[in-house]
Amino acid sequence: MTDENLHIDTAPNSPPQVPQQDEVPLWRLVTTLAVAGALAGFLIVFVYVATLPAITAYKAEVLRVAIHDVLGAPHQFETLYVVDGGLTEELSADQDPRDFEQIYVGFRQDGTQIGYAIASAEFGFQDLVRVIFGYDAATQSILGMLVLENKETPGLGDKIVKDLQFVEQ
Repeated sequence: MTDENLHIDTAPNSPPQVPQQDEVPLWRLVTTLAVAGALAGFLIVFVYVATLPAITAYKAEVLRVAIHDVLGAPHQFETLYVVDGGLTEELSADQDPRDFEQIYVGFRQDGTQIGYAIASAEFGFQDLVRVIFGYDAATQSILGMLVLENKETPGLGDKIVKDLQFVEQ
């Protein structure tokens, strides 16, 4: 290495030299942010709309399996809607089924009634805990219970799912 390649700044307390940068205009920063935000928003809406039918179908299948489990494998079941404190099988054309509480009645192959499957949700520690339970009105007993959705803290609030002795109560 020669002395020509080695440069030592001998000026005491001199600040380091920073290369000069051109300022970016404010309109360019705002435009970049607006385009990125619009693109991200469009992408979120597109993914939501594209996946909504699959999510809805999956939730319906989970509910169907849960009804099957809590009623002890009914041959068929019918949906009843709670309207003005009473049960009805049919809604008028202007009523959306999602706006009403739904109760499911299970039947054996011979047409006799097994019981009712009733879904409910209450706040736990973290969020709503959605459960469904089977109820036999003739014997006034619970036929089964299943947690549909639970966001409780693992190890603390998830006993309702993992502690079989607790669930069997």
